[in-house]
Amino acid sequence: MLLRNFMLLWSSAFQWIYSAAYTVTQAVFSLPADCLAEKMKVTLKGNTAGGMSVVNPVVRTAGKNLFIGGQWYASTAPAGVYAVDVDGDLIKTGATSYPNNQAPLIQLARNTVYTISSTYVLQYIQVMDKDGIIIANPNNVRFVTFTTPADSLVRVKLTSTDGSIGAKIGKIQIEPGPNATVYEPYKGYNQMTVSGTYRRVPNGTHDEIDSEGNKIQRIKEYVLKAEDIIEMITITVNVDIAATSITGSLLPDAVTYDQENYWSVVEGMEETTWANRDKIESIGKFYSTKQGGFRFIFAKGTTLEQARAALNGVKIWYQAIPITTKETLSYETNSQPDSILRAWGANTIVQVSSEGALPTLEYRYPANPV
Repeated sequence: MLLRNFMLLWSSAFQWIYSAAYTVTQAVFSLPADCLAEKMKVTLKGNTAGGMSVVNPVVRTAGKNLFIGGQWYASTAPAGVYAVDVDGDLIKTGATSYPNNQAPLIQLARNTVYTISSTYVLQYIQVMDKDGIIIANPNNVRFVTFTTPADSLVRVKLTSTDGSIGAKIGKIQIEPGPNATVYEPYKGYNQMTVSGTYRRVPNGTHDEIDSEGNKIQRIKEYVLKAEDIIEMITITVNVDIAATSITGSLLPDAVTYDQENYWSVVEGMEETTWANRDKIESIGKFYSTKQGGFRFIFAKGTTLEQARAALNGVKIWYQAIPITTKETLSYETNSQPDSILRAWGANTIVQVSSEGALPTLEYRYPANPV
C-alpha cells in the first residue's frame, strides 16, 4: 500500500504571534494532487514557542476557491449594489461608490499572498484592510495579487468596466498564491475543532491528536509553589541561583532528567547550561540538574523571599509517562456531511489555526496502511 508522510513545520515559513492574551494564528497550504481523500489521516502535533503552546487547534478545508460566492457578496454589500444573474455571474445593479469600510469583509490567513480574479476584465478590483485602507487597486484588470494584513481581514470592492445597470462583474475566485488559475465554484468547507493544549519540549517529544480522536499526552505541566524553592546558591561570582530540590519528586511521572536532552520547558524563560550559569547574560534563564531539580538564575543579591515571590505560579512543562485517550472531536460542515476527510483531496486548501502557536502537522494516506 502507498504510504506518504509529509511534515509541515511552520516556524520557518510563518510569523508567530505571542501576547499575554491568546491570538489566533493561521497557516494555509495545499494538499498534493494525488492525495486520496477518503483514506487520509491527519495528526496535529504539539508545539511550544515563545512560551505559548498550541491551544484549541482548528483544521478547516475548502476547495481552491475561497470566495463564498456571488449571492453572499451581493447580500453582504450595501443593499441594491450587486445581484447575481441567470448565468451565475455577479452583476452591477447600483452605484459602487459606497464607502470602502462598507465593502464585504473576508477572513483569510494572516500575512499571506492571495490572488483574486474574475471571469471578466473589471474597471477595478479594490482590496482593502478592515478599515477600508487600500491594499491594492489596479484598473482594467481581471485579477490582482495582494498580501493580507496581520489580522487576516480584507474588504473587496468590485466594479465592472461597463457602468450600466446589469453589467457583468463575473464569477469571482480568491486563491492562495500569486497566480490566477481557472475558475472553480466555491465548494464549501469542512472543519475539525480540537479542544485542549498541546505541547512540545525541545528534545522533540510532543503531545498529539489525530483526526480519529486518538490522543497521546506526553507532556505534563507543573505549577511551581513558593515552597518549592528551597535555597539560594550564592557561591557564584556574578549571579545568585534559586534552587529546587535535587530529587525528581518535584515532577510526577517525569521520564528523564537528562541535561543534554532538553526534556523540559519553563514558561517565559530561556534554557541555559550549567557551564554558562555564572554569566550576567544568563540572568532570567534556567537550567536543570541530572536528578530532576531546577536552577533559576537571578541578579546578585536576590533573597530567597524575592526569588520565591518571582517564581510562585511559574509553569514547567516536562516529558512524562505517555497517557493515551480517545477524544471526541467537533466537526462542522456545509458541503459534505458524511465525513470531514471526504473534502480533503487533490489540491484541497487546508487552513490550520490555533489560539496559541501553530501545531506541526502530519498527514498520510492510506490512514491505516497494511
